[in-house]
Order: sequence, then structure tokens, then C-alpha cells
Amino acid sequence: MLCSFVAKGIGAAYRLPLTNLLGAAGIGAYQLVFPVYALVLAFTSSAMPVLLARQIAKNQTFGYAVFRRSITLMAMSGGLGALLLVALAYPLAASQGYPFLAWGYVIMAPAVLAVAIGAAYRGWFSANMHSGVLAGHALCEQVVKLSGLAFAYWLASRGADYAVLGALAGVSLAEVAAAAWCVAGYHALGYRYGRPDVAVALKPIWLSSRPITACNMVMPVVAGIDSLLLVNLAVWGGASRADAVAQYGLLTGAANTVSTLPVVLTLAFVTLVVPVVSKWMAAKDIGGVRRGSKETVEVVLALSVPCGVGLALLSADVVGLLYPRLSTAEQAGAANLLRVCAVGVPIIALEQVFNALLQAVERSVTGAKQMAIGGAVKLVANLVLVPFWGMMGAAIASLLCYGTVLALHVVTYCHLTGRYLLAKPLAATAFASLCMGVVLWALGRLLGDNTPSVLLNILLGAAVYGIILWCAYGAKWWRNRRVGT
Repeated sequence: MLCSFVAKGIGAAYRLPLTNLLGAAGIGAYQLVFPVYALVLAFTSSAMPVLLARQIAKNQTFGYAVFRRSITLMAMSGGLGALLLVALAYPLAASQGYPFLAWGYVIMAPAVLAVAIGAAYRGWFSANMHSGVLAGHALCEQVVKLSGLAFAYWLASRGADYAVLGALAGVSLAEVAAAAWCVAGYHALGYRYGRPDVAVALKPIWLSSRPITACNMVMPVVAGIDSLLLVNLAVWGGASRADAVAQYGLLTGAANTVSTLPVVLTLAFVTLVVPVVSKWMAAKDIGGVRRGSKETVEVVLALSVPCGVGLALLSADVVGLLYPRLSTAEQAGAANLLRVCAVGVPIIALEQVFNALLQAVERSVTGAKQMAIGGAVKLVANLVLVPFWGMMGAAIASLLCYGTVLALHVVTYCHLTGRYLLAKPLAATAFASLCMGVVLWALGRLLGDNTPSVLLNILLGAAVYGIILWCAYGAKWWRNRRVGT
């Protein structure tokens, strides 16, 4: 678990120095590539880890047969996705108003194949509870990705566009290294490629993966549309293209990066949800499903709510601390965007949790439909808000999207399990976060906005939150543990 946390922390923090290195316009260009890349990944490989976790939880022998066939299927799917990304590189870049980025899509193509192959192995490791190998995979990926900073720095003398290509090359290299780690880890654990005891065709695997793929593709489709639409909508509203790209970079590369840091860290718990809950569902242990769901939701709430409150109150201080190379105007714009994005920290974290829970109880299609509704809300909100409010309108549209999806997920899951998971832990974390917010506000006025004062304010606020949450919730948990209930 510690290794997984470190890996996720590196991955989430990676864009902090990258934004300082590339600047607002450069990180905006970098962020234009990633939504399309993520969409291709969602189509080619996102379903396989969940599918294998389900199959192996039900039947180890049949699950191994599915795993063996899935390697072939993932190689075919990833290869097709890589070729498609290369073929569409220039049309995509031109539609974004940035033709030079075609080279970025070409650079990312090998990563599509590598991620697809690695997905089959990650599904096998997850289903068999090899959490150490999975954590090592994540850590390998994030450490190698740091090479992108070196590439970007080396190419920065040729211009920001080339620095962006260097950063993308680091990501592509990292995915290839992570796939190699998976293959090596499979052999290191003593597994070999024996002949399966049962025959499994490729078509049934592909058909089984479609609902999960549909669920995992909805938000990448929305993000892909955003990458094509937001800058053009801002230009249509009167901004210059250079300013629109820079503002897009401040939203997606600065504000979103900071606001997703706590979300990414909490998702280390979500990776454990699907195989565990799937086993309880296979055993028809509804009590186990409820217990595991409740504990996961409690942990995510306890981590995400105070982070959202803290980021909203300290947005200007946090941006100034993390992005010193941005101009004063850019820092002010990023701080305003971060205040809005901070509201979404617990919303997005919980949406990810309930999405994983719905997949674990085999309600992927329902989850996909609900996410499509949220995507439609986001699209309409973008069309209405962005031409007038720029990227602030895009941030508000994201809140409306994820809030809608979360509400639908919670209602559906609680209907299935007969348990309302949010009331008690939300009340405890909200009260503790409110007290923490008062402390942060008061200390901010007392201590000032220099770096030591900001760090001291954060530490004291976190301490107050922890003490109040323990008094309101932790003591009862400890008593229950002591008596074995």
C-alpha cells in the first residue's frame, strides 16, 4: 500500500514541476494531447483488469484461460489503437488549432500498445491479490515518467513546443517500461504460460468487456470533446487563441492538477475494491459487500473532504507556493480556478468509488448510462458558460457533471445494497472540516502568506481536523475494534 501511495503521489505531483517548466501555454498544449490519448486507452484496454478480476473471482481455471486469450486480444486492440492514433494525428491536431501537436500523438502511439498488453497482466495480478507487483508497476511507471522532465528541459532551448514533445516522450517511455515490469513480474512470481484446461474464444471475451469499456469510455469521451471544444469556444467568446490555450493550461495543468492530488491518493483504496467486492458478490455475501463498501466510502470521505476545504481556502497561497514561475496574472487566474475545482475534490473521489462499486456488482451498463447523462450535462454547460466565462465556465461545468453522476450512482448502489453509506461519515467529516476551515482562515489572517506561514497553517489545520474527527468518529471505531465487533 505504501508503494502504491508513493507511486500515485509521484504521478499526481509530476505536473507541478512540468507546469513550471513549460509555462501556461506549454502545459495547455500538453493537456490537449492527453484527453485524446486517454480516450484511446479507455477503448483499447480499460475493461480487461475489471473483467479478469471478476472471472478469476468466480473460477480460477476459467479465469486463467480468459487471461491467456486476453493477452492476444489486448495486443490486437492496442496495436489497432496505436495505428489509429498515428493515422489521425494531424487531423486531430489541426482541429485543436495546434498542427504541431501531431508529432505528440505519434510519440504517444507506442504507449497505447504497451498499456493494452500491461492491462491483461494487471488484471491477473489484481485478481490474485499480488498487490506488491501492482504497486511496483505503478512506481516503475511514475519513476520512468520523470525522464520526461529531463527531455523537456533538454529540448526547451528549441522552444516550448519541442519541450512538450519531450515531456510526452517521457510518458510513452514510462508505459513501455511498466508493461515490461508486468511481464517480468509474472515470471518472477513463478507463473508460466501453460496450456489452459478449457478453451476460450476471443469473441466472448470481447463481448463481455463491452459494458465495462462503455462505462470507462464515457468520461474520456467527454474529456476528448473538451480538448477539441473548450479552446475553440473561448476563442468564439472573444479570447485570442494563445490566451485560450494558456487559460486551458491553467485549468487542466495547474488547477486540476492540484485538485486531483487528493483524489489520486484516495484512489489507491479504490483499486482494491473491485476484486474484493466481486468475491463477496460471487459468494452472495451481501453483508460483506455492505461492509467493504462502507469502509471504503468512509476512508475516501475522511481524506477528500478536508482537502477540498483546505484547497478552497488556501488556493492563492497554494498556487503561489507550487507555481512560482507563473506570472502574477497567471497565478491569480489559476487560484480562482482552483477555488472552483476544490469543491469537486470529494465529489470526484466519491464518484470514482461508486463507479468501481457498480462495476464490482456487475452494474457497469447502468454506470455507463449515468455517466453519459453527466457527460451530456457537461457538454450543454460548456456550450452555455465557456463563451461568456471562459475556463471558469468549464470548471463549473465539470462540477455539474460529476455531481449529477455521483447522485445517480449513490441512489442506484444504495437501492441495490439497501444501505445508505454517506450520512454518518459525511456528517462527521463535514463537521471536522468546518472546524478546520475556521482555523485555516484565522491563522491565514494572523500568520500571513509567506511560505513558512502557509506550510505551518496547513499542518495546524490538518492537526485540528484529525483531532476533531477522532473525537467525533475514531473513538467509537477503536472501541469496536477492541471488542471485536
